[in-house]
Amino acid sequence: MPTPLPNKRTMGKWTLGDALGVGGQGRVFFASDQSADMAAIKVVERTSRNHRVVDEEIEILREVTNLVEALSEGERIVRMTEVIYSNGKDFSSKTVFDNVAIVLTPITPRTFGSLVGTRSKGGCKGMTIEVATVFRDVLLGVKVMHDGRWLYGDLKPTNTGLIGKPFRSVLLDVGISRHIQAGELLRPDSGTVGTVGYLAPELELERYDHSIDIWSMGIILFELTYGYHPWKFSINPWRNGEDNEKLRPSFRKSYQSTIDKMVRDYDSARASPTGGYIHLGGLFVEMVRYQWATSNYAWRPNIDEVLQHLAWGPLLPQIPEVKRRRLE
Repeated sequence: MPTPLPNKRTMGKWTLGDALGVGGQGRVFFASDQSADMAAIKVVERTSRNHRVVDEEIEILREVTNLVEALSEGERIVRMTEVIYSNGKDFSSKTVFDNVAIVLTPITPRTFGSLVGTRSKGGCKGMTIEVATVFRDVLLGVKVMHDGRWLYGDLKPTNTGLIGKPFRSVLLDVGISRHIQAGELLRPDSGTVGTVGYLAPELELERYDHSIDIWSMGIILFELTYGYHPWKFSINPWRNGEDNEKLRPSFRKSYQSTIDKMVRDYDSARASPTGGYIHLGGLFVEMVRYQWATSNYAWRPNIDEVLQHLAWGPLLPQIPEVKRRRLE
C-alpha cells in the first residue's frame, strides 16, 4: 500500500500520495489522514465547460452511496464519504482556480485488469475457482445497482477494484451511472456512454436498458477465461456511419467464432472437469445475445437469471432457482 510522503499536497484533513489512475473527469490519488484512515481522492478541476457534469457526478455518487448504506452492502460498491471544495460548492466562472476533491472508500490498489492473464485463464478448462468467485462478487454488486434502478453503463476490468485476501470486488467510478425506472428505455447518444470493446450492439443504435451491463460483464467473463478480448475494433461497429458499418461483417465472423469456441470448450469442460477450474461458457453465450446476430438472438438474461445460471455449478447457492423467462 503506498504511503503519502512529507510535503505532499493536502486537501482538507487528507494528505495526497501516489496517483492511482484516471477516473472520468479527474485524477485519483491515494490519501491518508493523521488517524491513519485511508481513502482514494478524485481531484477534479471545475471549469465553465464541465461544472454541470462534475456536479451531476457528485450527486449520483451521493445517491448511490445512500443506496449502498441503506442496504448494508459494505464495500461491494465504492462510497463517497466527503466532498471538499476549494472555492465553495457553487461554481463561479470568475474563479480562476476551482478544484473539487471527492473522497471515496474503500481504496482499491488493484483492479480486475490485473486478473486478466495467467492468474485467471484456464482456456478450455475455464477460469480458476478463485477468479470465478470474485467475478460472481462483481455481479452481486451489479445486482445491487440494478435492483436500485441504476444502470452502470461502463463495466470493464479497470472499473472493478480488488481488495482483501481472498479477493473481494468493488465497483468503481459509479458516478457515471444513470438512474433508470423499471421498464424504461434510454435513448442512444453516441460517444457518451461506455468504452469501445464493451459496448452492447444496441447501445448506440436504439433505446436500451440494464441489459447493456450484462453484455459488458459477458466480455469480462471471456477475458478472465482466455486472457484476451474476444474481438477488438478501434471504433464501434454498431454505430451509425459508413466506416462503422463496414466492420459489421468482420464483427459477425469474430462473434460466431467466439460463440462456437465457448460452446465447444464448455461442453468439453462439463464432460471432463479440471479440479480448481470452472467453465462459464454456457453463461457467456446467453450474456452476449443480441438481436442482429444470425444465431443466438434471443433475449439477454437479467442479473438474477445470470446469478442463478446452472453453469455456476458448485458456486451456485442452495436457494430456490429464479424462474427463468422463456426465450423464444
